[in-house]
Amino acid sequence: MKNIHKVCAEALAVLETLPRGYIERIPDDVLSSIKTKATRQAPIIDTSKPIDRQGLEKGTIALIFALKRDYWCSSEEEKQELIKLSLKTETKEKELVAGLPTMSILKYLKEN
Repeated sequence: MKNIHKVCAEALAVLETLPRGYIERIPDDVLSSIKTKATRQAPIIDTSKPIDRQGLEKGTIALIFALKRDYWCSSEEEKQELIKLSLKTETKEKELVAGLPTMSILKYLKEN
């Protein structure tokens, strides 16, 4: 992905708006990779708007989706519902999201 630095900066900005408990559930090596790849120019997230109205890169949405799927879902049922929901997204978003289930987030970040 050519915008990996922007994607990581945006994802980090989103993470900073979440309660600490969510961030603590992300493995240190994954969080460290996101921080390392992030550019210094992080966007400002308007917490009064939904995430899909923030003007974020599609890759950012895919990364947040993968974090939710892998670390924040509390059950396999919740994970399956999330995956079903993702199948209803736009084609380009589906392609980005589809690439993430086949590899770990850490592997994805290291390869891009």
